[in-house]
Order: sequence, then C-alpha cells, then structure tokens
Amino acid sequence: MTELKTRIHTAQQRAALAVNRELALLYWQIGSDILHRRVKQGRGAQAIKRLGQDLRTAFPDIKGRSAERALSF
Repeated sequence: MTELKTRIHTAQQRAALAVNRELALLYWQIGSDILHRRVKQGRGAQAIKRLGQDLRTAFPDIKGRSAERALSF
C-alpha cells in the first residue's frame, strides 16, 4: 500500500510541475507578445487595452490582471 501511495504522490507532484511549467511558458509568451505590440504600435497606442478586451471576449470565464496592473511594470 505504501508503494501505491508513493506513486500517486509522485504522479501528483509531476502533474503540478508540468502545469506550472506550461503556465510559466504561457505567461512569458504573453509578456513577449505585449512587449512586441508596444514596440510596434508605440507606447501610447493602447495595445495592451485592446489585447485585454480581445482576450476577455474570447475567454469570458478566465479572470486575470487588469490592463492598469499590466501597465505598472
């Protein structure tokens, strides 16, 4: 029984690490995309605001940071 519990625990840890790795990659890619949009469209072009509106429309159930917090970096 102990071996089964260990395998379950190990699998749970590996799954959590995989999810965290994918989320970190996604967030890095989003940040890179925002940076490229700001460079391409200009700092005052409201690129982040438009991106946020597009993402809220496409994914209405996902909650995240506001454009105001994103601009504070």
